[in-house]
Amino acid sequence: MSAWIGHTNQKLYQARLLLQQSEQARPDALAQALEVSAIYHIHDAYLCYLHELAEMVQYSGAVVSLSQLLDSASLVTGEMQELKALEQDAFSWLATLLSLANDSLQGQSGANKMATDASLIAVAQPAESPVYQCYQRLVELIERQRENRQES
Repeated sequence: MSAWIGHTNQKLYQARLLLQQSEQARPDALAQALEVSAIYHIHDAYLCYLHELAEMVQYSGAVVSLSQLLDSASLVTGEMQELKALEQDAFSWLATLLSLANDSLQGQSGANKMATDASLIAVAQPAESPVYQCYQRLVELIERQRENRQES
């Protein structure tokens, strides 16, 4: 079994714990901090999953993005193509995740966007939160793609 599978699962577990804590956190600043932390873990889980896919095609270099993997790998799998389509669709959950992660890394402008989003998120039910939706969709995608590989 690939070590990257364990890393991916660990990051997803940590993100789930942070999201559960953010549902119960008071004050709102704490809930926002927990959600931002969850974004980083979900993004890290995505990168770990890209490493899983890289191992499948015997690519051993560092993977920092899907586009870099697609450019460097000798074989492009159906899983990679599905992720590429999701990244390119500006309305997809994956594009939302990458945007949230990028905005969080941008410093002040990202912090302002997250502060605005946090007030919207606070009104929504936890399961309706964009961060939670990204988490749930990533988990579903990874599980489905792993199952499909085992059946092949």
